[in-house]
Amino acid sequence: MLVSRLNRAVFLGVGAGFALLYTLLLPYTYTQRLGFANWRYLNPRFLLFSLAFGLGIGWIFAIQAHATRRLLADRGAQVGSGLGGFLSMVGALVGLLPSLLCCSPLVPTVVALFGLSAAARVQTSGSIQRFFAGEENLLLGLGLAVVALASLWSLRKLAKAGCCESCGPRGREVVDG
Repeated sequence: MLVSRLNRAVFLGVGAGFALLYTLLLPYTYTQRLGFANWRYLNPRFLLFSLAFGLGIGWIFAIQAHATRRLLADRGAQVGSGLGGFLSMVGALVGLLPSLLCCSPLVPTVVALFGLSAAARVQTSGSIQRFFAGEENLLLGLGLAVVALASLWSLRKLAKAGCCESCGPRGREVVDG
């Protein structure tokens, strides 16, 4: 995969873009705003999660782009890696849940839609937000695990795809693309 200059560029470009986006999104809990002011609340944990999510999503994007190019080159091939793309989206969203649902007006608004009394809304909203605040590391880790699973799924599907017949031994491209 990384033998090709184009694959490396896609991986690094998309990975850096998503890592930057996550550095803005993960500290959202502290500011309730999406902006560069969130960088004041970046800590080593958020920085590592941002980098890991960025690299994971960049890798999956590079795999999908590589598979798409191979399909276009050999129209008869079937890749079928749709589940990998879906899993990567789920992992990316799970990683954002703690920042977006803890201490934000989103949870009380959704709870209010169920027509609960004021006391029940406060109690229910507080319980939900407390869960997301207390289990932030677990949810971020779960999101990363889903992204890793999506990466493995996509690599497996690509390795078994007929479009890799034009690749060299063990799926490595012969021509630098």
